[in-house]
Amino acid sequence: MGNIKNLKIENFGSIKQANIDISPLTIFIGSNSSGKSFIAHIIQCFNSRFDNYGDMFNEALNSTKYFDKRAEELFSKFSNQISKYIKDNPSLSSDPLKIPVSELKYLIENGILKYFSELFGDKIKKQFDVKNLDELIQFKKNYFKIEINDAILVKEANKNFKMESSLMEVPSSEEPMINDENCFKI
Repeated sequence: MGNIKNLKIENFGSIKQANIDISPLTIFIGSNSSGKSFIAHIIQCFNSRFDNYGDMFNEALNSTKYFDKRAEELFSKFSNQISKYIKDNPSLSSDPLKIPVSELKYLIENGILKYFSELFGDKIKKQFDVKNLDELIQFKKNYFKIEINDAILVKEANKNFKMESSLMEVPSSEEPMINDENCFKI
C-alpha cells in the first residue's frame, strides 16, 4: 500500500466524509479540528508499510497464525505457486494467478485479509493512540470506513475490525481451474 493514490474516509474522527486523490505533493488546508491531522496520520500509517502489493501478500503468507485450518491447508497446497507468482510479479498486475477460484478466494478471505485486519487495526490504534478502535468512530455513528486505493477497512461499533478488498475480482462462474478468459485477478 506504499503508493496511496486515493483515500476515502467515512465517519472517522472529525471526518464525516472525504474522497481525496493523493499526489506526490498534496497539501491539506482547513480550519482547526477539520480533520487535516487525521488524514495525514492515515496516510503515514499506511504509506510507510509496504512498497507494493507483493510485499503485503508475502508478509501475510508468512504470518499463518491468523489463518483458519482450511486456509492453512490451502496455503500449504499452493504456497510455492503463490510465492513464485509474487516474486515474479511484485505489483501483482501482470498475468493472473492460476489457482482454483474458490480455493484462492477462501485463502484470501480467511487468512490474508484476517492478517491485514489485525495488522492495520494495530497500526491505527498506535498511530492515533487509542486502546479501542471504537473511539475513532464519529459521534452518533455506528461504523467508520477507510478506503485506500482498492482496499476497504471497516470498523463497526462493538465488532472486529475487518479488511475487505476490491482487489479480488472473482469471476461469477465456479470453473474448477482458472483459464486466461476466466481468471482470478489480485
